[in-house]
Amino acid sequence: MSHYDSPDIDRLLAAFARRKHDRVPNLEISIDPGALAAIMGWDHPAAARSDMLEPEVQIEVARKTSQDAVICNLQSWLGQGGAIRTREDLERLPPPDLAHARHKAESFFRIVPDRMGVGLMTAGPFFTTLYSTGPIPIESCMLNLYDDPALVETMMDLQLDRQIAILETLSGLPFAFVEIADDLADNRGLLVMRDFYEIAWMPRIRKLVDAIRSLIRTPIQFHCCGRLDPVLPWLAELGVDVLTPIQAGCNDIYAIKRAYGDRFCLSGNMAIDGVLAFGTPEEVAADTRAHIDGLAGDGGYVCASSHSICDAVPAENYYSMIRTAMTHGRYA
Repeated sequence: MSHYDSPDIDRLLAAFARRKHDRVPNLEISIDPGALAAIMGWDHPAAARSDMLEPEVQIEVARKTSQDAVICNLQSWLGQGGAIRTREDLERLPPPDLAHARHKAESFFRIVPDRMGVGLMTAGPFFTTLYSTGPIPIESCMLNLYDDPALVETMMDLQLDRQIAILETLSGLPFAFVEIADDLADNRGLLVMRDFYEIAWMPRIRKLVDAIRSLIRTPIQFHCCGRLDPVLPWLAELGVDVLTPIQAGCNDIYAIKRAYGDRFCLSGNMAIDGVLAFGTPEEVAADTRAHIDGLAGDGGYVCASSHSICDAVPAENYYSMIRTAMTHGRYA
């Protein structure tokens, strides 16, 4: 195995800082169970998506796929699938298990290899609230924005407080980066009114960003699906370091690079609803080369999918993408 194939967290952190290292890095925050089994040559689907697996399994996957980091997923969710309908439901929520969070994080650092990093996955206050509100996830929250906006903001505050409490208990651990996942848009644009984001979301997300900077002290990667045009000025104002996954079809990643290349490292855009899932390995390689040629000149590009490696992505296509990053993406 050459150094181009071996995990190296300095490679990824250089890209996050828009600097060249040895080659363009590749990083998938999550790989679905069926795709993961095919990629790894396992007989049965994985027990869960990759970011939910035990550290030793994630390390095996990272080595096999030449990724520079594994993911410690410590997202806080009030209650997935529409579990929160009333304020009484909020009052019945148990507090976050901070001891478990610390133990889970420490289990990564006990065994992670020297040149491999650990990324921390957190959740922002908006989409978790959107999806936790019931009885019908998303739709119920949309209705509450008109009928009971105070409840929505109370949920966002509670979500934020719980996530920050987890960050506080992790302070001092040597994470390489933190990802905030908070979907604000769909393919057409913002999910809700712009005023809501500016008045209710921005102060809260800023508080989370500030907590990460003071407690964890790492680069911040921000995950937002959908069309990013209206979101980019906010993310630039927040000063996040990395933008992902830059969903293909509703974003022109090359235009984003021209407009914001001095502010963000860009990660993703390899289309899981296009060439990555439905093309040939040769077409995937050609698209990967095009991304590298158009985006990686300053070092600030991470080769990755437009969301995650879902079960529709053939293993040979995924490997074509990462092989191309390791060969065509070399800086030296």
